[in-house]
Amino acid sequence: MLLIHGAMAVLFRAKDKGARCEQLARRRPTNVTVVALANNAARIAWTALMGNEPYIRNHELRKAERARQMAGSALGRLRLANKIIEFDQKVARVNVTVMARQVGPQERHPVDY
Repeated sequence: MLLIHGAMAVLFRAKDKGARCEQLARRRPTNVTVVALANNAARIAWTALMGNEPYIRNHELRKAERARQMAGSALGRLRLANKIIEFDQKVARVNVTVMARQVGPQERHPVDY
């Protein structure tokens, strides 16, 4: 309830609402926007309480900036290559799982008569 009231105060009284809030307010009804902002605040609070790191406002922007800086170094290129390999392995595992579900049991173990 407190998060809803806080989100409502942000929506109606804040001077700098943020791009996300303004976009939501243009596209959605007021109550939907308020609940979305409260949900976002709850997720941020939960992450801050459960994690060992402090809250950083522009986390994604800083993360992308660090990635660009790391991409220029040899260690960064190695890490990027390892992430690509891990991603390819995950995709391969998913593809095998999907194929196994699509193939029926009779096709998995063909029997010669």
